[in-house]
Amino acid sequence: MKRALAAVAGYFLKHWRGEHSLAVSFWVNKALAAAATVLMTWPLLQLLAWLEVETMYGWYYLWAWAVTVALTTWACVGIWRSAEARPQGDGSFWTNAAKGMVVLNIIIGVVSFAHLDYPSIKDGFAYAELLRGLDGEIRVQPDGKSLELAGAVGFGFAGRVTQALDRNPGVTTVYTNLYRGGLLGEAKILAAELRRRRLTTQVSGGCVSACTVVFLGGERRVMLGWARLGFHQPSIPGPAFLIDAIVSWREAAYLAAQGVEKEFAEKAMAVESEAMWYPEPSELVDAGVADEITYEQSGAPEGAPLESDRKNTERALDALRVYRALKTVEPETYSRIVDIYVNETASGGADYIPLRVSPLIIAAYQRRRAFADDAVISRTGALVADQLRALRRKSLEGCKAVAKGETLPPGTWDKHLSAELKDREQELIAETLETAVKAGSRRGAAKALERARANARFRVGTKDECENLITVYEELVTLPPAEGAPGIRVLLGH
Repeated sequence: MKRALAAVAGYFLKHWRGEHSLAVSFWVNKALAAAATVLMTWPLLQLLAWLEVETMYGWYYLWAWAVTVALTTWACVGIWRSAEARPQGDGSFWTNAAKGMVVLNIIIGVVSFAHLDYPSIKDGFAYAELLRGLDGEIRVQPDGKSLELAGAVGFGFAGRVTQALDRNPGVTTVYTNLYRGGLLGEAKILAAELRRRRLTTQVSGGCVSACTVVFLGGERRVMLGWARLGFHQPSIPGPAFLIDAIVSWREAAYLAAQGVEKEFAEKAMAVESEAMWYPEPSELVDAGVADEITYEQSGAPEGAPLESDRKNTERALDALRVYRALKTVEPETYSRIVDIYVNETASGGADYIPLRVSPLIIAAYQRRRAFADDAVISRTGALVADQLRALRRKSLEGCKAVAKGETLPPGTWDKHLSAELKDREQELIAETLETAVKAGSRRGAAKALERARANARFRVGTKDECENLITVYEELVTLPPAEGAPGIRVLLGH
């Protein structure tokens, strides 16, 4: 054994000194270096993925880079020295070609480090730090028969849930509202524990990524109609394409082992880790993911986010004037909006946030508009006139519909209004909420409206309802706020 090791060491040292022929150094030893690099790195990457050691990728990429640098350096130095050792004029073309390839290898190595190796190492350690920060909450429900899991599956979470179940032997249902996903290996441990206890799993909020594995641990799986299950490939930092196929195949097989239809499992694992697939409830039942879809809440928790996530979101929202005002005058609406931001952002549904938040803000604005300051109402009238004029330029029929009191299709206003008009609207919504302390006066509204409508008829006539309404608003805006605001309130429906 010692003799064999000595022979190998001697061979490597001989190449390092340039004592092999250029042909052996360039073709044989360079290939040996490449093969050794693969053998010393590739199996380890597969092992990490298979064992789901999700915090070690940074160290792996550092190891892979160090091995690559060491073996490439050995190969290049040996080739260069072997080329230098060749007699002058003896195949100078091949000598120069070999040196040129060494230089090219060095350039490729530098570029690879800058664009692949260093980012992979950095991402691997950042990913590990992110995983260490994952946290979840275990909330035993008042009835003592159920508990809710919220947040993310972090390190040791399966053990904490097991302890909670031991302390509460009456629990029969576990709500898996883990809207931030988490550690896949830990999720599988937890799923196995739920399966061993033959518990029912239920989703009443958001459940994405690793959470779906926990959900599948239920002997019976129930999903509330408004809840969402999100699927995608496991997240792997760095050049994940190296093992994507292996990991996806393994996870698809795991899903199938839990009774999930094979085609569904393969489709779920074909979704990239940066994206999220939210199947329809009927798809989940047909594929064997869920046993039942119910719209009867019957005391199910709503999937409230972690307090730490709420605080971070509140800090971001409070930088905007409209949310600060809303927090003061309608704290319940503000709290609902915070929950929407946290849950949708964490579960990959950020695109849905405007669709869910905007109606809440508009409803609060409309409730409070009657109580706003006269000056704010007057500026609102000016804004409405400008909005109607912008709409008229794009869609005369749409403007006429508004003038008749009809409701436009969703998205019509957004499509036709400029960014400047939208910004003005946001500022006036905030001002309205800030000044909405008492009911605004309507005294003199009839007189102001009569005068404004008379002027509008004189200027426009009665055939163009859209232009007529715009002119009425403009006439009211020209009056002092105390005189014009009552009329504007009537037009706005307040």
